[in-house]
Amino acid sequence: MMRTLRLALRMMLRDLRAGELHLLGLAIMIAVASLTSVGFLADRVGRALDREANQLLGGDLLLRADKPWPDAFIDEARSRGLQTARTVLFTSMASTAEGAALGGVKVVEEGYPLRGTIRLAPGPNQPDAPAGRAPEAGEVWLDERLFAELGVNTGDKVGLGEIEFRVGAMVSFEADRGANFFSLLPRAIFNLKDLEATGLIAEGSRATWRLHVAGTPQAVEAYEKWARANLGRGQRVETVDNARPEVRAALDQAQRFLRLAALLAVILAAVAVGLSARRFMARHLDGCAVMRVLGARQAQVLGIVVGEFLLFGLAAALAGTALG
Repeated sequence: MMRTLRLALRMMLRDLRAGELHLLGLAIMIAVASLTSVGFLADRVGRALDREANQLLGGDLLLRADKPWPDAFIDEARSRGLQTARTVLFTSMASTAEGAALGGVKVVEEGYPLRGTIRLAPGPNQPDAPAGRAPEAGEVWLDERLFAELGVNTGDKVGLGEIEFRVGAMVSFEADRGANFFSLLPRAIFNLKDLEATGLIAEGSRATWRLHVAGTPQAVEAYEKWARANLGRGQRVETVDNARPEVRAALDQAQRFLRLAALLAVILAAVAVGLSARRFMARHLDGCAVMRVLGARQAQVLGIVVGEFLLFGLAAALAGTALG
């Protein structure tokens, strides 16, 4: 066995000096580099798409309920090193001295959103920038439609429930704003600290209480399993797969396209390697015949040729991997 490998190595070095393996080596390197680069691109794009999709949840995981989440869910998440942020969604009338308008209210706490961003502008038709914070106590952010419907400017007063808020900015973008009836309403956002004082939530109020969770993939996955095992009535766990099916469909289509590109690279690589190997063997038929005439057994000749291919193919594949 060792003698066969030594002969295969000597033949490989001889063929390299003679230039017999250059074309085959180039074909293998291009093939492996293509597969590696396409696979690497598919993996990175898939991870990037998943991260972008998580912004649509405001975190890596979203828990919804029709009542406030028990502290046990928040404490469990934090004990696992996860970040949490609570939000509440409901509809309410926003009013001024001149009129009123129905809006979709989002109540948020500090740290929201855990993934993605909210962009604010000083007013309509003005440049926006990432908010970087939650609304302050007594402050409300309105979107452009509420600015127009209520006829207000930044700094004016808007009533929500039993208290008046100061209009702090105009919301130009929300990463986790979905595509449902509630999201179609004009938006008003204020701090969770002001919710009780407004009196907008009472027994039987129709509101959605959300708990956003973010952290490492392993910790989030473990917490998701714990949360699913402890869900009660009216509580559910949402991910990109079940919360935003249209996003998951887009992600699946993108990944199928990348896999198709990888398959095309495999086919082209196989054709290139096959043609190169056929040319190599055609030029070595006479050498194999001479070895047979000199007494070499068929198994020995096959072992030498296969060993040369394996040694050279491994070296070329490593080079192609590094290149890819």
